[in-house]
Amino acid sequence: MFKNGQGSVEVNPNLCMGCGACATTCPSGAMRYNYPSVSHQGKELKTLASVFTAEAKKINQAMVPSLLLHSLKAGTQMIDGLGRSAHVMPKQFESLPAFVIPYGIEHIASTGLDLWLSSLTYGFAEVVLLLSGDEYPAYRAALEEQANLANSILKAYGFDERIHLILASSADDLATVSKAMGLLRQRGSLGSICTPATVALSNQKRETLEAALEHLQKQAKTPLPEAGVALPKSSLLGGLAINTDACTLCMSCVSGCPEGALLDNPDEPILSFIEKQCVQCGICVQTCPEKALTLAPRLQTVEQRKQKAVFNETQAFHCISCGKPFGAMKMVDLMLTKLGAHGAFAGAAMDRLKMCGDCRVVDMVKKEHE
Repeated sequence: MFKNGQGSVEVNPNLCMGCGACATTCPSGAMRYNYPSVSHQGKELKTLASVFTAEAKKINQAMVPSLLLHSLKAGTQMIDGLGRSAHVMPKQFESLPAFVIPYGIEHIASTGLDLWLSSLTYGFAEVVLLLSGDEYPAYRAALEEQANLANSILKAYGFDERIHLILASSADDLATVSKAMGLLRQRGSLGSICTPATVALSNQKRETLEAALEHLQKQAKTPLPEAGVALPKSSLLGGLAINTDACTLCMSCVSGCPEGALLDNPDEPILSFIEKQCVQCGICVQTCPEKALTLAPRLQTVEQRKQKAVFNETQAFHCISCGKPFGAMKMVDLMLTKLGAHGAFAGAAMDRLKMCGDCRVVDMVKKEHE
């Protein structure tokens, strides 16, 4: 809904099916699944990982658990059917390997990047998503896109891919699930990519994701380069590239940014940017009248992303009447160039363009009484 310059998102409870796909793809966390919440799921997953690891040590088994996420209804039905499917695949491919922990969620589309990466920081070796085939095609596409992004982030830190999808064609497609479980059994348990984190998950998506990234960065196999690592276009993390020659510092991008990632300066024409706040929504790119901005999906260090960086700056233009700065030199020069040939801005009218708002009014009133 968009009215009077303000927008909002409204969910019709009579139409919403509770899949949670909006929460998965929302870059800011404005949409989230309230029950079960990510913080609640985090407590359960943290307990599962720690208890499994402790029990494995008691029997001298160096097994690290793999997390199998599945929809409660369809996914549970498929997993239960594995033990009764001797006719589907050879016996060695039946049921779940001992190191795979199934975890049911309301809908497979409701889980995303924040929960997956956090699960890895809690000690799970990998996260496997079981898609039962009854999902809307757009949900599958979104999950595949998010999984690709998660694995790209892991690669940036020097880890191998740890987010995997099992794509069954239907709820009766036990052969695909059995084969996938058999391949996991043949491969064996993977090692964890980091020491377990102790931080609790937050219901705020960005906060949870930042905590996971910070933990992964501390134990990364490969330090991030100064310029960062490029991520897929679907990334909710990244920065901006600016063409300083084209930018006039009109600050339209600042007005359009919904997350406060772009900042102006009340005292002088300076445009600043905080990458941590950017959700890669692209509104600034669309708002910029000079087309000077381009999205740059990438992963930089946590420290770099927190810094406020000067994006562009120029000299201030001072009012020719009172001397007060009221705009950017570049912006006023461009305006004068574009309007200079227009007859309506000849003579005194052109001089008024070089005045601040107060002096412009005073000059107009003065001219009327002369």
